[in-house]
Amino acid sequence: MKPAALIIILLTALSLIPNFASLSSSSWNETWTGYTSRRIVPLTIKVVFVGLNSDVLETKYMMWRENLPESQTNLILVGDNNTGVFFNLTYDFIFPESAYKNELLAYLEEIGRAGPAYNPWWDMFTYNIFFDARKVESWLYENNAEYGGLPENGYTFIIANLTELKSVTYEQMNDPKSSPPTPHYYSVNYEDWDRDYRLRYREFAVAWGGAYRLWFLDLSAGPEYWTWATESDVPYVPLQVALKAFNIDVRTQFGRRWLSEYIADYIGEAVRNFAIPQFVYLPRYSGRYRIVAYLLDNRTEEERKEVTLRSTVNAEWVSEAFEQLFPYSRVETSVKIKSVSDYLELQEQIANYTYSSIDSSGTPYIDLRSVYSYLQAHLKTFVPDYRRDQREFTIPIFAFAFSGNIRFGYSYKWYVMDEPTFNRDLYGISLGDLAIIGLSHADFLLGNEVDPPQPNKGIGYTQLIIHEAGHMIGLMHPHQYGSLGDYVSSAMSYYTWEYNFSRFDLDAVQRAQADQFIMEASSMLEQAKNTMTDRLPSFELRNRIDSAEDLLTKAQQQYTMMNYVSALQYAKSAVETSREALTEARNQWLALPIYTLLGVVIGIAIGQVGIPYIRKRRLEGASRTVQNRS
Repeated sequence: MKPAALIIILLTALSLIPNFASLSSSSWNETWTGYTSRRIVPLTIKVVFVGLNSDVLETKYMMWRENLPESQTNLILVGDNNTGVFFNLTYDFIFPESAYKNELLAYLEEIGRAGPAYNPWWDMFTYNIFFDARKVESWLYENNAEYGGLPENGYTFIIANLTELKSVTYEQMNDPKSSPPTPHYYSVNYEDWDRDYRLRYREFAVAWGGAYRLWFLDLSAGPEYWTWATESDVPYVPLQVALKAFNIDVRTQFGRRWLSEYIADYIGEAVRNFAIPQFVYLPRYSGRYRIVAYLLDNRTEEERKEVTLRSTVNAEWVSEAFEQLFPYSRVETSVKIKSVSDYLELQEQIANYTYSSIDSSGTPYIDLRSVYSYLQAHLKTFVPDYRRDQREFTIPIFAFAFSGNIRFGYSYKWYVMDEPTFNRDLYGISLGDLAIIGLSHADFLLGNEVDPPQPNKGIGYTQLIIHEAGHMIGLMHPHQYGSLGDYVSSAMSYYTWEYNFSRFDLDAVQRAQADQFIMEASSMLEQAKNTMTDRLPSFELRNRIDSAEDLLTKAQQQYTMMNYVSALQYAKSAVETSREALTEARNQWLALPIYTLLGVVIGIAIGQVGIPYIRKRRLEGASRTVQNRS
């Protein structure tokens, strides 16, 4: 047999071995457990102090990790898990020149609006000075060169003490009738887009941010009513009032330490609320987000005629909000208006689980847990094509309209019966698989109940749907780590009535999704390279791996510059290319068996060709020897 023919036969026989490469791949899949997902993300936190100098602050002590977070696991609160990301924080404390403060004061004096107005903190009319919060935020952003610019990879928090402005004093706080208060505030205005109701008391903020990667707090502003109405938080107190109340002298060692801790606590809250927020659920990427809102009417015929549910919602505004959040995905919102009577079993749930106190002194409430149990069990009835994957992420919203002023209550032991109603009932709740909203007919006409009246105006569902759907994709409240976080232009804030998400919200979700793709691509790329080490060389596979590495490098570069949308797109392509490389690597011939077989082939070839050749030469040599002897 010719040597070339023998080699061809051996290779052909080898190719007939049942799916050799695929068998190896299958075994790998069964034993592979994946790499541990862990990603270290550095962020710079720039803190700009205006009206405070380094002589009264112990900046080194403030940066101590017990005062300010140094590193933080990115947690997922429901399920006690994390995203695999760990933030490493670096602080940059800046004390700009006094000229910068003077410029800011001059600008505030220019835009200030002063005069008497009802102040909810004192429950009386006071002489207030209001500054447009959005204008101040823009001015601080546009003049960032004055404090060294904005960090390329991080956030800026401006902490100001502007007692040169008219500000409240300890005496005014203590005895407002004898000493008329003169506080200053940062004002915003909000109206419900569905029912035109103007939200009250939104002129009394002491901090603001959200349009940029910037947030400011004026320690001399206030007092404001918002944090005092929040029982779970320590209320905000204007700095000058706190210093007098606690007899703090910042010129002393104790005073400097007290002030450093006081301000560090506010900075720490801002960092946790805005720069590195936690998530309710993991913000999963999908190519399509589909919000399915059911508006379920449980009102009387008279109430339905007075306010139609069609006037309480706008699907387009919901989609626009989430298109900002997911510019790389499709967003669809559908609204279906139904009568609760169309679902008899649901109607019975509401009728059977509506409660009121024995003496009927309180407003009745509907047990939300019972209704949730029904909706969860019958979810596929309402949303038969419910999906949660990378192709589509469905967000079911069930929004109820109840008669009179009845709303949902989420019971916990006896607490649901507590008064006032603010502590008992709720507008909406996100539950992971679905969200539930409940408004009463009185909410649609809320303006009739306030002073001064806003006749026939009220609130609708659109903002609430955006808020609850925001929870469903993972966003937390911005006041999670301190109520001052509510002073931000976010649909997730309680203080505002925003229809869009803040820059902090966009960053949090887009960064988390980019992280997931980067970690997935890194893991598969590592697997592909490890698999390739014991396979036959392939220029095509090497090029594919190089391409995946290049895409991953570009994703990292964009990520570092906080271009999270671009980072995600590069990382997503890196995942696809890495997956192709891994599949190709697993299907390559194993190098050791091939080299062994080649050795066998070469050995056989030598046996078939070399040995006869040697024998022939020996015989020829022996023949010549005999001839010579002859």
